[in-house]
Amino acid sequence: MEMLVRILGVGAEWWVRPGPDRSDPLRFTKHAAYFNTTGFPHGGKFRRSWKVPGVLRFNGNSRINPHQPKDVLGCIFGCVGVTRHMGQNRLLAIGKRYGPLTPTHYLVAVDSRLYGYINFSLQWKNEGVTTVALSEHDGQQQALLLLSAAGQFATAAGVWRISRSNGEDRLLLVTDGQEHWA
Repeated sequence: MEMLVRILGVGAEWWVRPGPDRSDPLRFTKHAAYFNTTGFPHGGKFRRSWKVPGVLRFNGNSRINPHQPKDVLGCIFGCVGVTRHMGQNRLLAIGKRYGPLTPTHYLVAVDSRLYGYINFSLQWKNEGVTTVALSEHDGQQQALLLLSAAGQFATAAGVWRISRSNGEDRLLLVTDGQEHWA
């Protein structure tokens, strides 16, 4: 069954895998695959430092602009859920969905500098949260998390969940009984 995922955040690293036919004029667009994951800039490259290896994948025909990958933010994509491929998690975004839709899930990018550090020795998430990818390096973390409507996770800042405000889905921080928008 297809899940409808609103993308609220993506990881720091993007790359493309072109189609296999070198003579294909659509090799870098419609017949390519675009990948996103967590990581940290290191010189001119990225250091993934995966604790949980995983990627968000868009096929070239999924109606994204490869030159503007952040344009996926706020969009709803059809997905089949997190699967395992070659030892890593994979969330395949099949294509954009249009119309008055209610998402079933939300993809968020959590950076410890903004959202707080996740302590994995504690119960840090409920069953409504799936880790797509997680990188940790030099005391910093970046995670791609897939949340159901009931999903919650905890960081050093407090408990985070999805909430709707003024028709917009956003992460909400709950600390000491008070709510704060991310």
